[in-house]
Amino acid sequence: MTTKFEILTQLKAHINDWISGEQLSEKLGVSRTAVSNHMRNLKAEGYDIMSATKKGYRLHYVPDILTPDELRSELDTKIFGCQEIFYFQEIGSTNLTAKEYALKGFSEGVLVIAECQTQGRGRRHRYWHSPPNSGIYLSMILRPSLPPNETSVITLMTAVALAEAILTEAEIMVRIKWPNDLLIGGKKLSGILTEINTFPDSVDFVIVGVGINVNTPPEIFSNEIKDIATSLFNETGRRMRRARLVAAFLSAFEKYYAIFQKRQFTTIINRWKSFSNIIGKVITVDILGRRYTGKVVAVDQDGTLVIEDHRDKRHRLISGDIIESNIN
Repeated sequence: MTTKFEILTQLKAHINDWISGEQLSEKLGVSRTAVSNHMRNLKAEGYDIMSATKKGYRLHYVPDILTPDELRSELDTKIFGCQEIFYFQEIGSTNLTAKEYALKGFSEGVLVIAECQTQGRGRRHRYWHSPPNSGIYLSMILRPSLPPNETSVITLMTAVALAEAILTEAEIMVRIKWPNDLLIGGKKLSGILTEINTFPDSVDFVIVGVGINVNTPPEIFSNEIKDIATSLFNETGRRMRRARLVAAFLSAFEKYYAIFQKRQFTTIINRWKSFSNIIGKVITVDILGRRYTGKVVAVDQDGTLVIEDHRDKRHRLISGDIIESNIN
């Protein structure tokens, strides 16, 4: 870890209390000048740090930023975020960049995060609106030791981890729309994009990308999505520190990822069902222009949606878009 990170950690541990430059210098084994320089850099990033003769430094305010130091100061994970964190003010797509790193051999747990995306992507090459400094646009590298046919539940697992993090940090209930959208009041809050690179009989890597509307005010949404999208700020009236939400998500994701690697898929699916409210509902699913309408009778342990039409015929749907339903 960098000296700047260690100083930030100490400031947070003593938030609203004074800590002297001498204490920091001795504890971290650096000069007083180095401490002063790092304080100046932290202030430039937006941290409100007070200084006073004979007292030292006091952290008064933590900015809403997603820098590697800020993220690491909030994390309690052992894998995700503990490797490289690639941070960008602006990027085309975090998923595309994470894929490039994965192809170069970067390890599991590497994160790519940005304040803004210019080419944010959703499923089926849809555009994901990514305004600057208000949302979370995050992708990570996974390298599970599983055959390709057992990876479909990763998207559902990600949705569960994200729903739990939002419930914990924002104290608001979300619904998961099969297979990968998170909704509040029927409006889209978050999307998930999972991309898999495989060998003939094994997985090379998986890229999991999430986009979350966190502090996005409603007037920022474009005319095309303003009636179907929402944000945590819009729903709660409160601005959140995005780094804390990322940390909560990665903590929950790591917990469920361990369950996933043990092939305990039923545990994940049951938790997914508790957020989805889909069993027994009549829905219409569009799969590349072909539509299936029926009652949802099951979600299998691999994430397959099973619906029964008016002729009592069952259809097993691996992917698609729910275009009509009475689910809120």
